Amino acid sequence: MTIRITCVCLGNICRSPIAQAVLAAELGDLDVEV
Repeated sequence: MTIRITCVCLGNICRSPIAQAVLAAELGDLDVEV
């Protein structure tokens, strides 16, 4: 089972892609789609 996580920006359009990249790097090889 894959867990999906969505990073949503609420005010600064630059933060959402950065949060997504950091979260994906931290999760490593877990079965999670960011």
